[in-house]
Amino acid sequence: MVLSRSLTLTAEGAIIDNSTITTQGGDVTLDADNADNHSGYVYIGANLTTNGGNLTIGGGSGVISAGSGYAWGDANQAAGININGVTVDSGSGNIIMNGQGYTGGVNTGNAYGIELQGGGKVQTSGAGSTGTVTM
Repeated sequence: MVLSRSLTLTAEGAIIDNSTITTQGGDVTLDADNADNHSGYVYIGANLTTNGGNLTIGGGSGVISAGSGYAWGDANQAAGININGVTVDSGSGNIIMNGQGYTGGVNTGNAYGIELQGGGKVQTSGAGSTGTVTM
């Protein structure tokens, strides 16, 4: 999917993305757990590129900002945010990621707030990149 505008995905529970998302400078927001019940993770299994747009990943019922508004792991996926073998790149845009690992139950071995696995990476790139990454 290639967009010239901004994209916001919001869910009461988890957001699972297995399709490439690309914007041409549009912002992307992934807002899991919008009911704010501490159960809603974000899984990214395909490249996500904003080409200069800001990228915000988290959750909760309020505004997601640095240190506020978390995606929460659960019994199915312990990490609040899991980036699995893909690249998340904002170009010159800023990235905010807020994740909280699952702590209730037996599936807490990978209870990271943010998990990069299988070579997954988060970056700002491009000529003269001025973007910042806040986790």
